[in-house]
Amino acid sequence: MKNKLTRHHKFEKQDWWNLHYDNVLLIKDIKHRALHILFPNSKETLPLDKIDFIVDMHTSTLIKQAQEDIKTILQFWKNQWREAYNPKILKPVNIFNKETWHH
Repeated sequence: MKNKLTRHHKFEKQDWWNLHYDNVLLIKDIKHRALHILFPNSKETLPLDKIDFIVDMHTSTLIKQAQEDIKTILQFWKNQWREAYNPKILKPVNIFNKETWHH
């Protein structure tokens, strides 16, 4: 079972994913389950939030300047969220309704 290929949606259902091929990743079942353990259905579901979560986990391994640079870039793209994400992978009705996003 762990070698079986499964479909992983990069943008999850609660984030208005669709079945566009850019939103689907074929990966082994064991890796798929691991991703959902690392990033449960919580606030770390969007790609930029996942990166932010990983940086926070590594505060003791990254120098302060690297952390600050990454956080600055992440904040810029979180503020420019419409331009940050591929619109093909989101349901069009939701991408322009920022109030429904987690941010």
